[in-house]
Amino acid sequence: MKFRRIVCALCMGLMLGGTVAAPAAFAEEAPAEQQQAAPEVVQMSIEESGVFTVAKLEEQMKATIDLFEKGDIAALQASATDQMRSGLTEQLVNEAKAEFAPKWGARVAFGKPYMVALRQGNEVIAIGEIAVGYKATAVVYRLTYDRNMKLAGFFVK
Repeated sequence: MKFRRIVCALCMGLMLGGTVAAPAAFAEEAPAEQQQAAPEVVQMSIEESGVFTVAKLEEQMKATIDLFEKGDIAALQASATDQMRSGLTEQLVNEAKAEFAPKWGARVAFGKPYMVALRQGNEVIAIGEIAVGYKATAVVYRLTYDRNMKLAGFFVK
């Protein structure tokens, strides 16, 4: 449970990494006329984003899950953003898998994917969530991608 919280915190931090303005505590240092509000975060469908397509995002999500299942850390890191790479270590991946079951068994089925895009200023990210059943367990993956389809967030629950 503790590891799951750490992974969740890491993923949320990485997902929001470059898209959130400085904390309010630092905002007081600048004169009021120089302060600028952070751009509004706008939620939209994947197609409305103008950057992603449902088919491409679903394909990328399944490819990422395949790499995770196989334990192909090098390929996972290659498909991730620079910020995300440091969190994708063999140890963390193995610990995440062990959190649910010692042996997951073969994949039985993918569930229906749910997807949304978020825009803040010029930044656009896609977030997809999909349930996956295995012989010994079932998990839900929440995967986040930047506009270049690089993995920017990875969460398993």
